[in-house]
Amino acid sequence: MASNWIHELLVHGSNKLIHDRKPPISSSSFYTPGDLITNDIESFICGNGTILDSSNSSILSTVAGNVEYINKLIRVIPPKARYLGEIGDVIVGRVIRVCQRKWAIDLNGQQPATLQLSAIYLPGGIQRRKLEEDELLIRQFFVEGDLISAEVQAIHADGSVSIHTRSVKYGKVPLCAYLCNGIFVAVNPRNIQRSKFHFVSLACGVDLIIGINGFIWIGLPEDTQARLNTANVVDGNPYALANRNLSVDDRLLLSRVRNCILILDTHSISISETSIQNCLQISSDFEVPCLLDRDISISIASRLFKDAYK
Repeated sequence: MASNWIHELLVHGSNKLIHDRKPPISSSSFYTPGDLITNDIESFICGNGTILDSSNSSILSTVAGNVEYINKLIRVIPPKARYLGEIGDVIVGRVIRVCQRKWAIDLNGQQPATLQLSAIYLPGGIQRRKLEEDELLIRQFFVEGDLISAEVQAIHADGSVSIHTRSVKYGKVPLCAYLCNGIFVAVNPRNIQRSKFHFVSLACGVDLIIGINGFIWIGLPEDTQARLNTANVVDGNPYALANRNLSVDDRLLLSRVRNCILILDTHSISISETSIQNCLQISSDFEVPCLLDRDISISIASRLFKDAYK
């Protein structure tokens, strides 16, 4: 019951604080496909998850979810949905296929995104045209299973997404099966809070890449210039990143941050630098393995809510 109470207040209550103008539509009501949202078709415009029924002069829901409105625009947002890209979004994705002059990237969306060979930075930060030699060595840049950080470059008419890594801060994310370099976490994209900064350094000494698509990378601080140092070559591959041996304390720290993010996601609390910091502070009273216990998780979420609305 406590978890449902927190969910109702944090999810449905948040929409009421965003806009000053409130139409006569309840944003806390749950709509199913075919439900009537409003008959006032002159005052409102159909958005995602809605359809105009001209025969009855009404706006109907086409998906299950809650109503969200921005001025005259009405849309229905499902509790869980695939990521819909927007230009400029910082994302974390996984390479699922290597194609000719491009890679197919899983962004937790409705279809894989595309990363063109011409849309990446070359080792050493060199800015030049990509040659046939680069195409032949395409697997030295990214291969299947690699995690990358990137930015959404374009949204095409068919809904497909193009991304790029033309910056030093983007590129391959260190990944190791033994968690030598960090931890990957997947959460509901609806719980990610948009911010100016999605490359976050926490006070505890952990760096985060909070992808708006719901993919989050947790790792220890990395020297950005090391990405440009061509001397750091592993097995002749300039894009390969050497695994680091982490101490037990480092692994526990990364695991604590991961568990705090999962607590926020479980209770539909917005995931941001501030909420993660607050959750870490509250979780210091508990051991890392105990954080995902149901009762402890609800207790931490309750304290987060009370602190937010003091």
